[in-house]
Amino acid sequence: MSTDDENLGVADRGALVIDRMMSPRRGTFTLIVPDSICFEVTESGQTIRLDFRPKTLRERMAMWRRRYGL
Repeated sequence: MSTDDENLGVADRGALVIDRMMSPRRGTFTLIVPDSICFEVTESGQTIRLDFRPKTLRERMAMWRRRYGL
């Protein structure tokens, strides 16, 4: 965990937990996330967890380099 992650408050993070038994079929679920947010997927047992957090400056710079060829 980086120092950037340690400085984030509860309001800066979020999570979505989906039960596989109740989840929609693959390809039928859409979640719109802005470019400034990063998410990580964790699967355990019968659940899928999406953890959201703001992108770090390093991640945003890498995204801009890929997008604009900088």
